[in-house]
Amino acid sequence: MARVLVLQHVASEGLGLIAKSLRQKGLGADFIKIYRNERVPNNIQGYDGLIVLGGPMGVYEEDIFPFIKDEISLIKNALRNDIPILGICLGAQLLAKAAGADVYKGKKKEIGWYKVELTEAGKSDGLFIGLPDEFIVFQWHG
Repeated sequence: MARVLVLQHVASEGLGLIAKSLRQKGLGADFIKIYRNERVPNNIQGYDGLIVLGGPMGVYEEDIFPFIKDEISLIKNALRNDIPILGICLGAQLLAKAAGADVYKGKKKEIGWYKVELTEAGKSDGLFIGLPDEFIVFQWHG
């Protein structure tokens, strides 16, 4: 059975409906519960995917949350090995930083319903098949 590694930062932010999708696809999941001080592995060996969940911290807070460096290292390892990665909330920040982006605290919070417009690359990405070029999503950033 193919396995996915899940990095979970807080108990209240789990896989939700993603767990059902993984089961339907025949994928198993192993969790690293960071909120229980479980250690992030050095490499992604033995896994077919990586899911990095959300949390209240920001990727720019490495001095307060030292596990962030370990997660970035693991994500870089997954990127080098062409392992699929899903980053949600904090996980998306970590993925962006691991890929070389500058990630910083926004000037204001974005909480509520916002319009998202797909780029040309997004319009041709299989992830967005069936979605319109513009759609409304709920965001919670800040």
